[in-house]
Amino acid sequence: MLGGVKLEAGSRVGDTDGMAPTHTDSEVVLNGLDFLERAVADLGQTPPDVKDATLHLFSAIEVLIKAGLIREHWTLVAVKSDGATQAKYDSGDLQTVDPMSAIKRLRDVLGIAVSVQREKDVDAVRMLRNRIAHFAMIGVAPASAAPLLGRGFDFAWWFLGTHIRPGASASDVHAIDNVMADVAVAASKISALVSERMGALEPELSVLEWALNCPRCSQSALCEGAEGPPVCKFCFWSVSGEEGADEYVEESLGISSYLTFKDGGDWPIIDCVAGGDAALVEGVEVVRSVTAGRKGNDYMACFTCGLFEQGAHIERCERCGYACGAAICESCVDYLMAD
Repeated sequence: MLGGVKLEAGSRVGDTDGMAPTHTDSEVVLNGLDFLERAVADLGQTPPDVKDATLHLFSAIEVLIKAGLIREHWTLVAVKSDGATQAKYDSGDLQTVDPMSAIKRLRDVLGIAVSVQREKDVDAVRMLRNRIAHFAMIGVAPASAAPLLGRGFDFAWWFLGTHIRPGASASDVHAIDNVMADVAVAASKISALVSERMGALEPELSVLEWALNCPRCSQSALCEGAEGPPVCKFCFWSVSGEEGADEYVEESLGISSYLTFKDGGDWPIIDCVAGGDAALVEGVEVVRSVTAGRKGNDYMACFTCGLFEQGAHIERCERCGYACGAAICESCVDYLMAD
């Protein structure tokens, strides 16, 4: 039983009597992403357009929260389940809950742990939005609004990355990632957004064994993933395999593949000693660590299996140049023995 509507065995979330609602959580998510993208663009102007940024950011937060509820069942966004019909939902005539009540439902119905601080951050943006909507910017100093918007952005980004993207369809993930990539790059250039998000992440970042600079957002938040390749805690960037390794080397280390091969140098991406994929980067630069002295580029990291080892380089075969960890590789030994 969800929101007063019983789901029959075999029915899909969002179905009522076998009929899917016209407006799915996917459409709502894309709408929220549009608002979020506009909010960041507003803040990126010179001077920042705090008024429109506030209106767009709060709309993004509200829409994304409701998308989380709709994914479970559309009736969860209704103020009252009694009288809530699919026809009203599809036509946009359904009275929906306010964002603060929606957060309570995220906790009570879906079991999503929204911290008290994050709830306060959303409420602060709500109050700022109401003040601006009713009185324009009278009495609102842009400098004082920036931290509030930064914390609101942190909530939207956190909820999007941890509760909306996971579980989305492949096509939705692709669309979400495209927008997140653009927003992350834009947001990384806005100090208020960066400082508030990094501040919120500090308890997690402060205990990391290692963190690298992210190739997408440039923040020192790229770290060990739950499984597989590294993941950025700031912008959720995580690209597996050679593609991720290439992007890290080019963007974070500033090493050009064109110039490296043109000048006859050694490209720092080799076959992983654990998994075999060409995704092990030599000389990754650790920029922060809970372990004293563990900084610098005397490390290797695999962007497929997540292997992280000390040692900037693996010994290469003197004959063919293959990174094998020995003076001569097995292939060359076999070739020479055959002669």
